[in-house]
Amino acid sequence: MIRLRDSAVFEQRNETIEQRLASIATITAFQIEAEQAGMEYLNEQKIHLENVRDSVSGVDVNEELLNMLEFQRQFQAASRFVTAVDESLDELMRLIS
Repeated sequence: MIRLRDSAVFEQRNETIEQRLASIATITAFQIEAEQAGMEYLNEQKIHLENVRDSVSGVDVNEELLNMLEFQRQFQAASRFVTAVDESLDELMRLIS
């Protein structure tokens, strides 16, 4: 086993088992580091683009929700008014006939 550890098993690069494992670990570590750097860059770009989008749109979601609720209440009030006028006209027509 000790002789096998020190002998060049991988003939392509003339490496021992221990050297081959070390080179695989090193390559894998570099690939992981590169992928992590890429992910960091993409996350930063995502945050930057979201900030740019928000600054351009200038829309506050909470403010828009309040505006929608206000318009809904105005519509309900107008609907009640139209219903009351319609009922009054119906009653007036009934009295005239």
